[in-house]
Amino acid sequence: MTEVAKDAIDITEPTLSDEVRVEQRAQLDAAIEAARSLAKVVGRPTDRVVVTMSGHANPDHAPRSGWANECITVSVTACPPAE
Repeated sequence: MTEVAKDAIDITEPTLSDEVRVEQRAQLDAAIEAARSLAKVVGRPTDRVVVTMSGHANPDHAPRSGWANECITVSVTACPPAE
């Protein structure tokens, strides 16, 4: 794990299971921007910040049997540095 200042966070593009469509790209970009914004302000300056994201967007935002219509989850956790 590489440590960087909280305001210099670099989020690696996740591995996606299928072709990225326009609506999926828009939601992915919004989730990444939310994660960056939250990581800058959560915890103390010396805390380690862990970001996890998951979600999906249905093609054309259409309901799909057996799936939630759409979902985006962004989790940002601050942990004190290891002693």
